[in-house]
Amino acid sequence: DMYESGNMADLFIHFVNTLDPNGAPGIPQEWPKYDNANPVLPEFSENTTLGLMNDTYREDAIDFLIQLNLTTPWPT
Repeated sequence: DMYESGNMADLFIHFVNTLDPNGAPGIPQEWPKYDNANPVLPEFSENTTLGLMNDTYREDAIDFLIQLNLTTPWPT
C-alpha cells in the first residue's frame, strides 16, 4: 500500500525537490503535464491507489462564470 509504506511522503518530497511529480521511488504512475487540450488530474482512490482522471467535472460551471464575466464584466 503506497500510503502505509511512506511512498506518498516520498512522492511529495520528490516533487518539492525537483518540481516534477514523476520519478519518485516506488511510484510507477506517471503524471502528465497539465494541458488545457487534455486536462488530467491525479486521483487518489480509497486511500490505496493512485490514478488519473479527466479534469472536466467542473467544465460547465467554469464556462458559466466566463460567460457571465463577458456579459457583465466587473468594473475596473
